[in-house]
Amino acid sequence: MTHPTNMPPEARSAALKRLRVHHALSQAELADVLCIAAGSEQAKRNRVSRWERGEDGGCPAWALQLARLALT
Repeated sequence: MTHPTNMPPEARSAALKRLRVHHALSQAELADVLCIAAGSEQAKRNRVSRWERGEDGGCPAWALQLARLALT
């Protein structure tokens, strides 16, 4: 599995969405998972939506890595 820091932003965005859909989570539910895993309120549903669409520079590496760790 490629580490998120070695992936282009578009690939991280697509991977985040695939991971979310695979686990049957809404964007809000994924945001909650990320907030708990990060111990921070940085991830909100609208931010997850922007990341998945490639806005705001796409999905940051930390978010994809935390999602992978929290959901596996």
